[in-house]
Formats: sequence, C-alpha cells, structure tokens
Amino acid sequence: QKKAGFGDVEAYNRVLSRMGYFTNQDSKLYVMFGAPDSVEGQPVVRMEELCKPGEITVLEAQGLKGPQKSFILGLISAGIFQVARSQKIFINQPHMIVFEEAHEVVKGTDTAGGDSGTGVTEESVYEVMWNEGRSAGLYLVALAQMPTHLPTSVLANTRIYITHQLGNDEDIDFISRRMVRDPRIED
Repeated sequence: QKKAGFGDVEAYNRVLSRMGYFTNQDSKLYVMFGAPDSVEGQPVVRMEELCKPGEITVLEAQGLKGPQKSFILGLISAGIFQVARSQKIFINQPHMIVFEEAHEVVKGTDTAGGDSGTGVTEESVYEVMWNEGRSAGLYLVALAQMPTHLPTSVLANTRIYITHQLGNDEDIDFISRRMVRDPRIED
C-alpha cells in the first residue's frame, strides 16, 4: 500500500533483473543456486554450513559472468557477515573467508563504476566487511592478480600483503610503497 520512491523502484528492478537468471531452469545459475532442495542428487549448501567457527570458506565463482559473479558472492558474503555480527559465533573461534579472483569481485564505492546518478554513495558489503570484520571474528583474504583494482578502503584495511610476479607498473608501485620502498630507485 505504500508507494515506493523512484530510487527504491530502481533498486528493486535491478535485483529482480539479476534474479531472473536463477529462475530459468535452463540457466546454469538455476542449476548452481536456484534449485529447491538438491541438484542432481547433491544437497544444496545452506548459509549455516558456511558459518562454522574455526573453518575457512573459499568463495570462487569460476564460469560466471561479472555481474552475476559479483551479485552471488556479495550475497553470500553479506549473509556470512550478518551471521557473524548478529550471532557473534566467531569471536572465540575466528572464521576465514578467502575471495578468489578478488579483483573481479570485491567492489567498492571507488571501483563499482558509478552511483547510477543518485548522488548517494554507499559502502559495499566488502568495504564494510574489511572495516568491521575482525571485530566480528572474520578474517578476510583477497587473492588478486591486480591489487590496485581492489577498493581503496579494502587496501587500507589489509595488513598483510603477499606478492608474487606482479605484471603492471601500477601494482608494482603500490606494493613497493607498502614495503616502504621507492619504486623509482629500488629494483
């Protein structure tokens, strides 16, 4: 009975357009995530199964296209984070989440590609997780081939960097500065 504003309608339409892939039974996304109880005899993984204290959850979305990949992993991440904050089950036994190919998935206000003209900038679930995750007992790992493609706030809240074979000058410069080296002088 309450009328939604234009911004709300636009947000609902974006979610519904992305959810359509999960309802089409011929879609790979339906087979992976939308089937009711089991897929080809395999039980569906429930959110509670990803939230076991002292364990590691690896989020990988190989084979999915960019928008669906970001949407699915963002939804799963938000679910784990909400469980961590509300139930406080990871305080004594931390939980680790590993984001594979994070430079393609972990988006933020400075890497998402704009704010759709609303003028409102809101932190992504990843930015909030990196800002507040440790207080909820979550430890986050971003595996990225291009670290500079991660949001600034994620990089600012990352304490340990392990690098191997960086391929572009921007990433080399960034990591060199994190090691308190001058990339113009150091080799």
